[in-house]
Amino acid sequence: MMEEINLYREKIDEIDQQILQLLKSRIELAKKIGEIKRKNGLPILDETREQNKINELNEFATRIGLPSKLVNEVYREIIKWSRVVQVNTNAKNVVIIGTGKMAETLTSLISYGGHKVAISHIFEDEAVNLSRKLNVQFIKSKEISEFADYVILAVAPEALNNPSFIESLKFLRGKIVMDIFSTKHNNYTKLKKLSIENGFTFISTHPLFGPSYLPVGERIVIIDEPEMDEKLKEQIIAFWKELGLTPVLMSLDYHDKLMAVIQVIPHFLLLSMKSAISRLANELNVELKNEYFTTNFRQIYEILNRIDEIKQVIFEIQVNNPYSESARKISLDEVNKMYNILSQAGDKFALNP
Repeated sequence: MMEEINLYREKIDEIDQQILQLLKSRIELAKKIGEIKRKNGLPILDETREQNKINELNEFATRIGLPSKLVNEVYREIIKWSRVVQVNTNAKNVVIIGTGKMAETLTSLISYGGHKVAISHIFEDEAVNLSRKLNVQFIKSKEISEFADYVILAVAPEALNNPSFIESLKFLRGKIVMDIFSTKHNNYTKLKKLSIENGFTFISTHPLFGPSYLPVGERIVIIDEPEMDEKLKEQIIAFWKELGLTPVLMSLDYHDKLMAVIQVIPHFLLLSMKSAISRLANELNVELKNEYFTTNFRQIYEILNRIDEIKQVIFEIQVNNPYSESARKISLDEVNKMYNILSQAGDKFALNP
């Protein structure tokens, strides 16, 4: 019996090596495509091509008797890494001011893209620790002016109320400085004023992704100011595009309106849902065990658990977005409407068993 199993395992080992060799060949071809895209100014992300490819592979998998879910999971990872190997940049010196998860994500992405990255912060011990973890340079605030081409403020909005942080901005004179705040509004106004006082060029951005490893193919908002220099705009667009992100231009007010729709409402309802699930489970003495979950609930519950990792950012958006109060009221109104619809439906079923 074991001889037969070992024989099959040897064949599996051979097939695995063949798969890896073919995967290496695929990656090499993706690199060549990346070179052509860069020469012609084309974005790395091609969603239509990627979705068409997944659809074709699913059809083929069905014909040969493979589960489409397996094909989806495997090939989405392959496609992601095919994007990653297409990243290639004109090297810049970039300083990330921050020590949180987004600072880590951006440092990893920008370093992978071939830029020289350094981490800085007024809390130097935290910055040193992160720089060691990511194997990049740490520099003091006063050294930024001699090192940086670009500076990215990956800090919480509360930093704009910290006198020591405000004082450190004097070392950014003459630099191009980008924020990544989820909510612009008052934060934008403060940074615009600080940029004038401290002599740096301020460009407001917002990555449309959370902490993740090499978010190639994701989007980043660039706030399109009427007074922004066109050459500078093209420069910033090229910087992010070469890193594999897709820049999206929009006005300041449109950004906050959009975030009210796609962030404020979902986050508000997800936070409420998590509390409601926990409360009802306690009242009914129900254990929330993975083996009891339906497929849909398991996926929802995974999302709810991830909420805790970004709760600080969620509350920042809920508090600071100028349209958040309206968004929450509309959410409650729709929940109450649905409650009434379902209550009336229940009455109808009770009357017509």
